[in-house]
Amino acid sequence: MKHMVLIIADERDHGFYRTLSFGQKSMEIYPFQRISDCMKNCQADIILLDCNYELESGLTSLRNIKELWPTIPVIFLADISFEEVILKAFKNGARDFFKKPVSIRELQDTVKGLLKIRRKSKETRSGFMKIRGIDPKKLFRKKSQLQSVNLHKAIRFIDENLPNVIHLDTVAKEANTSRYHLCRFFKKHVGISPMKFVTYMRLEKAKELLGKSDPAISAVASKVGLNDTSSFVKLFKRFTGMTPTGYKKSLK
Repeated sequence: MKHMVLIIADERDHGFYRTLSFGQKSMEIYPFQRISDCMKNCQADIILLDCNYELESGLTSLRNIKELWPTIPVIFLADISFEEVILKAFKNGARDFFKKPVSIRELQDTVKGLLKIRRKSKETRSGFMKIRGIDPKKLFRKKSQLQSVNLHKAIRFIDENLPNVIHLDTVAKEANTSRYHLCRFFKKHVGISPMKFVTYMRLEKAKELLGKSDPAISAVASKVGLNDTSSFVKLFKRFTGMTPTGYKKSLK
């Protein structure tokens, strides 16, 4: 299975996924119950994993996919969405999370954004906005919400200041809002709290750095704002299932 979007979903949802269009990229759909059949020689550019309500099974499958193919980005979809599920999805290696029902256009745009990044940099991170395929203008559905809190500005500030100490108050100030409203809007539009998002961004940056030349683990930790190497290694393993050294080896 080469140069394609691989979709793993319950058969009753296959009709929905056949409405998706990814230009010249081929697309193949497998039943969720037969996930093992499509993972033996997977060479897909991106995987959509839809577990419906089977969260534990879905998270286990996600973890197995990332262990076999750590460089293939996986979009995780489920019928249930709460913070613990989202965090577990990211911890097990998901690139993005969608709660169903999902907008065809939004899902399509996200996949196309990831495919573009894959073509240009083979999954080298080039900024959170590009990787998630997010149009900053669409982060909010109403203009009044955009005026209430500049989430785009907050995300950009975090992305540009990963090596530094980041305080919630500082991020709120950059977004021209209060801590309370920042947390509320972050959880609504991103799915996790601002500070957990900072951790997620730091680990994503660490993955990028580990894929370059041969950096020391301590240097990588410092560049993502986690100066205690021991704590960095533990955090990296907790969220990715691998040590930084193990992750680096998996890329070769």
